[in-house]
Amino acid sequence: MVRFEAIRTIAFGSVSGAYAKIGIPLVNPDRILKIVNTCNTNMLISFDGTVDHDIVPAGGFVLYDFAANDVRNNNVDFFMSTGTQIWVKQVTAPASGNVYVVSVYNKVQT
Repeated sequence: MVRFEAIRTIAFGSVSGAYAKIGIPLVNPDRILKIVNTCNTNMLISFDGTVDHDIVPAGGFVLYDFAANDVRNNNVDFFMSTGTQIWVKQVTAPASGNVYVVSVYNKVQT
């Protein structure tokens, strides 16, 4: 059963050249993760707060579909772990916008 966590966001004024947390860590094992950058500059993303792991272009988004092509719907080995914190830092200083994280997980039916 598909479920969404509450959206996480950080405003452009809270983003600097040092990594900042985007909301709280993941509460559930994430199967689809979308990061949307409505800022007017590119943003770097980290999953450990230290290493640059990805870039989200200005006005763009990235989508990680960890459960893609899992027709059995029981893939329990490939997901973003509960407790993962997503971090962001600027490439150049933004003047507007926000960065959002959307998390989709699989709620096991009982």
